[in-house]
Amino acid sequence: RRGSEEAVVLVSDASVKTDITPVGTAANGLTIYQYSYTGSALVFEGVMAQDVLMHTPAAVVTYPSGMMAVNYDMIGVMPRVIN
Repeated sequence: RRGSEEAVVLVSDASVKTDITPVGTAANGLTIYQYSYTGSALVFEGVMAQDVLMHTPAAVVTYPSGMMAVNYDMIGVMPRVIN
């Protein structure tokens, strides 16, 4: 269980995702995608950090490697496993 001070920050960079397919639009206007992470068979539904950077820049964390992560608490969208 996470405390209220802990944010949900996950790597959401398009460069680590495959089979990216737009499947809808969140209430805030962000495109929702289905995708897999490179090397994984699991299918997820969520956003791309590159889209979030244009929409809500403060919600994106860029690591020294250039990899981007999203603070999902700031955008009101949570990623989920589809299968």
